[in-house]
Amino acid sequence: MAAERCEAIVLRRRRFSESSLVLTFLTRERGRVDAIAKGCRREKSPLRGHFDLFVREDALVYPSRGDGLGVVAEGWIVDEYEGLRRSPAAFACAACLGETALAGCFPGDAHPRAFDAIHGTFAGLSRAANPAEVAWTAAKGLWLLLADMGFQPGLDRCAACKGALTDGGRSWSLSAAKGGFLCGRCAPKQPDDASLPASEGAHLREWVRAGGNGIAGTGRALLAALTGYAEVVLGQRLKSRPVVLGLLGKRKNRAG
Repeated sequence: MAAERCEAIVLRRRRFSESSLVLTFLTRERGRVDAIAKGCRREKSPLRGHFDLFVREDALVYPSRGDGLGVVAEGWIVDEYEGLRRSPAAFACAACLGETALAGCFPGDAHPRAFDAIHGTFAGLSRAANPAEVAWTAAKGLWLLLADMGFQPGLDRCAACKGALTDGGRSWSLSAAKGGFLCGRCAPKQPDDASLPASEGAHLREWVRAGGNGIAGTGRALLAALTGYAEVVLGQRLKSRPVVLGLLGKRKNRAG
């Protein structure tokens, strides 16, 4: 079988042997790809120094047969997202986005929107200048990932009473059980929901309506709400979530 060239972002790496690694990529063309990089840990290997976590590669991969692993033939680093290594909060957010993508993207299914969301978010996190910018960038990326997976909550109507979601100075809540945001009147009836100021919800809505351009926000409460929501709809704990919320100063919360 001929090797295939693909854009690939390393989302997970684990030791296979003394000299080899098993890598999990998110690719534009083939979605999630699991492949072994044989001998990449050897000192003289041409693959040594490649395939660090959260690095974008131009990779040449022999596809797997059946449910087995593919084989990495070559790789060229395209973007190391260097700023992620300088900020613990940014790196933890990258890990959270990576976990979400791994849970919701499947081998063999093209996920170009998810790939673009991960790439754009990693690039944005690499440039983020402060914790608020880190939180907002990660929240936007998670929103786009949820959209690609078919789990994006609505932003116009309360998921409980179906009334309009207004800015109004009151809080919103994000309920996975109800499938979306709850208005300030319905939120108190859902004590386990992740709450956020209505201003942050309105900011998100403004960003979405602007086509994803030109809007900035604080994002801490929004990120807490979206990560809790993602855990429920994906049926999987995000191990990096408590670290993210601890570094960004938001208490742990889950969407009910």
